[in-house]
Amino acid sequence: MNVHLKHKLKNNNAMKRLITTFTSMLCMATVVFSQVKPAANDQRHLWNFEDDTPMDQIGEAHGELDEVATIHNGVLDLSDTAKNSGYLILPADVINLKDYKAASIEIWCLPYTSLNSPNPNMLWSFGQAGSVGRNYLFFTPGRWGTGVAARMSVGEDAPWSNEDGLSFNANIGDSAWHHYVITIDTNNIMKLYVDGALLKYGEDSTAAIDTLDANHVLSKVSNESAFLGKSVYADPNWKGLIELYAIWGTALSEENVLWLYQQGAKRGAIVNVKNPSSQSQQFTVVVKNNRLYIPALANNNPVQLSIYNAMGALVYRNLKFYNGDAVNLKEGMYIAKIGLNNNYVTVKFIK
Repeated sequence: MNVHLKHKLKNNNAMKRLITTFTSMLCMATVVFSQVKPAANDQRHLWNFEDDTPMDQIGEAHGELDEVATIHNGVLDLSDTAKNSGYLILPADVINLKDYKAASIEIWCLPYTSLNSPNPNMLWSFGQAGSVGRNYLFFTPGRWGTGVAARMSVGEDAPWSNEDGLSFNANIGDSAWHHYVITIDTNNIMKLYVDGALLKYGEDSTAAIDTLDANHVLSKVSNESAFLGKSVYADPNWKGLIELYAIWGTALSEENVLWLYQQGAKRGAIVNVKNPSSQSQQFTVVVKNNRLYIPALANNNPVQLSIYNAMGALVYRNLKFYNGDAVNLKEGMYIAKIGLNNNYVTVKFIK
């Protein structure tokens, strides 16, 4: 090979490396800049279990643990196999999924595959509960082996055969932490995102997208029951750990889902105020002689105040609370939710 040809090949290889490097950098930039933070106003409910209670951190849909489920270190634990695990009851009428024009349901969890398969364990569900569920919406990352399903049924007769939605073989319910998001938009299109991206499955990489028919709509889902870790059927309870559960009043975009995935499970509410964390640190709650005081508040400035016990049960509410108002609380740990200018500050205190 002559010197001129060697020099030409060397230059071509250098150019290829330069183009490859530039393309890789461009791809990296596309990933980094394709994240879009969701709008705070689209949030409806958030359970992050950070205060070791089933409190809704945004709205008023506070959960209730059954006798088996526990919360510790910011994790809802539904893994007690000796008692068929536990579950969290959510107030379906407060969530009111029937009134949503579009919705996204987000969850960070760790499914225990060997304990769930091959049963059709529902990770979350809404609808009329019974031996046979009716008018429901549910999601399971693994049923009957490796089957994944996000299904809706709005019929009274043979509801299992009246389902519409996503159902296919894809092993996304393995024993590892995952971020799952189901979206339903105003055109009745359902999508499933797993770990920050729209799920692709099968040999042809089919996208997890389904257009629900005109009869299968959110407005027909019953507001009777809502569960985490329990089916609206008489199926075995789901087993695993849950670190975050959230409901949005919009169909989040792929860029929104990627942003949420990158934030991880240790996430609080997205707020429209500057430095919300520093704001909440300024608030303390003091109970003295059965009267409650929030020193950071002006004495003549009323606020909305709700107080919950460690199990998430509402024990006191005052829409016009003034410093020094009387409260009747037993000794124990409480969570105060203070409404300020359409935002909420949550403070833990002990009486």
